[in-house]
Amino acid sequence: MKKNLCTIVLCGLFVLWTGGAFADYPQAVQKILDDAKRDVVETPNNADAWFALGKFYARVGDFKQAKSSFLKMKAAAMSADDVGGLADSYNALGNVALRMKDESEALENYKQAITLNQREENIEGLAKNYGNLGNVYLEYGKFDEAFTSYTKSLTFNEQVQNIRGIASNFSNLAVVALNRGDDLESAGLSLKAIEKNLALGNSRALINNYNNLATVYVRHNDVSRAVALYEKAELLSSEIGNVQLEAEQAYKKVVLTAPYSSREKAQSDLSEAARKCVSAGLIEKAAHLGVMIAKLSADGDLSDFKMD
Repeated sequence: MKKNLCTIVLCGLFVLWTGGAFADYPQAVQKILDDAKRDVVETPNNADAWFALGKFYARVGDFKQAKSSFLKMKAAAMSADDVGGLADSYNALGNVALRMKDESEALENYKQAITLNQREENIEGLAKNYGNLGNVYLEYGKFDEAFTSYTKSLTFNEQVQNIRGIASNFSNLAVVALNRGDDLESAGLSLKAIEKNLALGNSRALINNYNNLATVYVRHNDVSRAVALYEKAELLSSEIGNVQLEAEQAYKKVVLTAPYSSREKAQSDLSEAARKCVSAGLIEKAAHLGVMIAKLSADGDLSDFKMD
């Protein structure tokens, strides 16, 4: 019955999501939930239904309703002595709190989930919880705590051979190392993440990995390697149809290359990157490129923009 309920609810959510019927989504989803409840005889199924509903609210950015649904999921799990469901509810509440910029509530919920999953020896749950805990610390600039949390998540993901989780851990640890000023460690972790994400075909994660590694090269004035990575990220951004990401890569690339290019090539590249930034709504970046174009037109000299 539990599996059937989740199938009914998730299928209904998919229809609503793909159909674009956002104006009536709370009422429509509630009707799907009410219909599914007629077949529910055990409380744990109720928890799963609220979980599906909460995920939908979170997906469309209605975090207040998402929180309400996850609290009902938590109550249902508690009444059924469903420790696994309770841990999942705390993790979901932590996710919502993070999106609502409530650091203390996010930390508290993730720690509650960790306590429960430790009791159940739920390795997959612990990997997820520690990864999310690291996200909070990273968001608020607590890099040592983030590094510790991501490392614990990595240990658990390695135990269950969760390749996608391992790739995410390497990616996040690379970002933390970069923020802590450990460029060598960040580069090594980025390369490990790239290896995993290439195998997974995870383009969005690869874009982030290439950018992180490029930042290391920029810090060490290695223009050619940084540009090569931005070009890879730009190509992937184009392939997945993400206009904003593509523009960001074009911007980063041309800022590095234009000061070293011929006047004609610099003019062309800067104009093209500026066009992409305007189209993507990246106005500040477009304005910066405009300054470079004006300087180039005035005296043909972009030496002030060189890294060295």
